[in-house]
Amino acid sequence: MVIYDPKDEALLKAIVGDDWSDAKMRRNFYERTKAEAYAQDTSAAWLAYGEASYGFGAFAEAVAAFEHGMALGSVQGVFTLRSSYPQALRALGRQQDADAMAKRLATTTSSATVASPPDPFALYLAFMRELSSEEPKPTE
Repeated sequence: MVIYDPKDEALLKAIVGDDWSDAKMRRNFYERTKAEAYAQDTSAAWLAYGEASYGFGAFAEAVAAFEHGMALGSVQGVFTLRSSYPQALRALGRQQDADAMAKRLATTTSSATVASPPDPFALYLAFMRELSSEEPKPTE
C-alpha cells in the first residue's frame, strides 16, 4: 500500500506503470512467473506460477502448476499454498479434491495463518474471461 498526496497520483502512475491497475498487475505477474517456471523448472518457480495463475483467475493452470511444483520438491513452509491450491480446485468444481488437499497441506505446510477465503478478484477475472468467450455477449 502506498499513501500519497492526490496531487502526486500522475507521478506515481508514471513510476509504477502498468502495475497501477490490479488487473494488469495480475496479468504481468502471471506472465512473468509462467516464463520463469518454464525457464527455471524449480519447485519454487512452479509454485509461484501457481499462485500467480490463481490470482489471475486461471484456475486450471494454477492446479497444474501447483502439482508440478509439488512434484519437484518440498512445499514445507509455503503457507500460501494452503489456501490457493484448494481454492483453485474448488473453482474448478473439484470440491472433494479440494477438501482432501486442504487436509494434506494442513500437515505439510506450517503456518500460523489460517486459510483465506477465495480471492474475489481472481474469480471476477475468470468469470469475465469465460463470459468474453461465450456467444452471444450481453449488451450494456
